[in-house]
Amino acid sequence: MEKPFGRGELIEPTTGFQYKKLESGSYIRLLILQPGAYEDSISCHVKHVDLESKPQYEALSYVWGDSSRTEEISCEGCPMTVTVSLHGALRHLRSETVERIIWADAICINQQDNDEKSLQVALMGEIYSRCHEVLVWIGEDINDLSGSFKAVEELHEGFLKTEEDYPYEELSFENTFLPGSPVFENLLNTQDMWAKPFLRLIQQPWFLRRWCLQEIAKAPAATVVCGFKTISWNVLANVYWCIYKSGALSYIVDPDEGAAGSYTGIVNMGLIRRDSRKNEHAPLLESVVSTRYFKCTDPRDAVYALLGLGGDVKLYGDSLTPDYSLSVEEVFKKFVIGCLTQKGCLYPLSVNHTPPQSGALDLPSWVPDFTRLETTNPLIRMRIGDGLPYHASGDSSPRVRVSEDGSLLFALGKVVDTIKDTAPPLDEVFCTNMEGLSPADADVQKMKEWLGSRKEMVGYENLDGEQRDNLFESFWRTMVFNLTASVDTAPPEYSEYFKLYLDHFFRPGVFVPETEEPQRTYLLQIESAVISRAEGWSMFTTENSRLGQGMRSIRKGDIVCILDGGELPYVIRRVDDGQYQFIGSCYVHGLMNGEAYSKDDPDSTEFCIC
Repeated sequence: MEKPFGRGELIEPTTGFQYKKLESGSYIRLLILQPGAYEDSISCHVKHVDLESKPQYEALSYVWGDSSRTEEISCEGCPMTVTVSLHGALRHLRSETVERIIWADAICINQQDNDEKSLQVALMGEIYSRCHEVLVWIGEDINDLSGSFKAVEELHEGFLKTEEDYPYEELSFENTFLPGSPVFENLLNTQDMWAKPFLRLIQQPWFLRRWCLQEIAKAPAATVVCGFKTISWNVLANVYWCIYKSGALSYIVDPDEGAAGSYTGIVNMGLIRRDSRKNEHAPLLESVVSTRYFKCTDPRDAVYALLGLGGDVKLYGDSLTPDYSLSVEEVFKKFVIGCLTQKGCLYPLSVNHTPPQSGALDLPSWVPDFTRLETTNPLIRMRIGDGLPYHASGDSSPRVRVSEDGSLLFALGKVVDTIKDTAPPLDEVFCTNMEGLSPADADVQKMKEWLGSRKEMVGYENLDGEQRDNLFESFWRTMVFNLTASVDTAPPEYSEYFKLYLDHFFRPGVFVPETEEPQRTYLLQIESAVISRAEGWSMFTTENSRLGQGMRSIRKGDIVCILDGGELPYVIRRVDDGQYQFIGSCYVHGLMNGEAYSKDDPDSTEFCIC
């Protein structure tokens, strides 16, 4: 079975080639690729070098590909098996006249030695930062894939002029990409030329490979290689950033989820590389969550592949030293425990906690499964450097401890409410079948049912005057988590937009009616904010007449609590022996900025969460 996104499964040596043990410390192996014509067999040898001696080499960044598809090369005169992907890279990168010195992980690390692998993984950041250049191999030039390079270069020449003209920090929607601006209009007018080639390019497996984040971020320089064609990484990244920030993606015909993830991926690559070059690094957990679309064959690499990028890795002490003898569950638990206790941060509890499924990892309820973050938590910002917009526990600090076996979390906090009633999330309503309606009409009807169920549960239409106004404000702010589509605090004028949205929506007609500006813009803003926070989230009421939204797994009787140091309120469920199951974070209107928190509250309790 092909596993195109990760390091790949280990390939058992079929030869007499034997690895010699590396000297300890900063020693690595380098691959000396012998010259030859394209059709010649590949021959190489390896040498041990100390990184501190500043050796000259290029580092290869690539996807291993299907471990069952292999080719044979000669290493030190002995046959060695490598994947088709690596074989193709070496064949295209080889010079016809001189040796080429390359670091390629599959050959330069003894993949059968977990101890060596752990030590070398810890050096990866140094390996890629000390090379002369990183060579990004995206594959053979199949179906004119390299033709996408031409589209990128033409756009770059057309409106970016030079890669220095628009550095990341100076590009913004407000100052560069408003509709009507030259960049925006140029993108729309030329999309027939660039849209499909761009999507085809970034949907190559390399662009969603987790290890590539560190490799490109640390690169002193980088060149993307497709067959025999090349393009500067800076040119590629700047053009994609321009498209992303322009908002022009919304005008392409329904880019699928994979394409959207790929665009987010390359943008995050660029942001991580920019910050790395400035020696500014996002916290490790933020990087893990923000790069959720990226894949790796070994689930442990969801954490290990980003160790060279986390700005706070030292705060974790030895708990994050790569150790491939540990199980996936042990790695994730050590990561979260380090964040909670050594770093003193409850951010892991704000990550989307997916209900257990058959075959899922055996983790405590308070430890996220970092292999299942596809459905993200809209309460936290998911792009590098954004951070959390809430402070439910005010300026308090976490007060937590973990049992010796790592199974129980003890956290100080207080109960603030109990869930009374719930309304289903949007995706559950959309699963229903509606006979006799076209797909478009069925979608409209489902949206009406979903909105109607929430309006009915809240009941603001049954009130008058100030009570009605106050409850309606709680309703619309809860519907959008008090955020705009661009995750800024929702302004007061959103109240009128939301009324307009509901008035139009419950009339016969289309989902977003054909209206004149500026009303249409307002409707689209509200629609975007509502839909982006709808999947997997149930609205709820509480015993104390509060409104909130929580994970789909919440139910009547669940407890809403605030933990010291927590950015968000949390939902927990009482189980046997006075313990609690962690359900997830939630939005509760009126509790998001410390309103229910006070220092040394006599009602504080220590929750035992299993």
